[in-house]
Amino acid sequence: MSDETKQEAAPERRDEEGLPLDRAPTLDDVRGAGGSGRTTAVSCTVAVLLLVLLFWAVRAFVLR
Repeated sequence: MSDETKQEAAPERRDEEGLPLDRAPTLDDVRGAGGSGRTTAVSCTVAVLLLVLLFWAVRAFVLR
């Protein structure tokens, strides 16, 4: 691209969160705290860890 073409191109329109308005959303465009995948991942990890600890506690104290 020449310098003239770069200067003539209009800047991409963006919303208040900085996401592009003139193209379809992608997975990289997900923002905000509502329905966060991080919250789900952390809570599932904690649940699995508690179940593993419970298993070993039952095995150690009840099934001697």
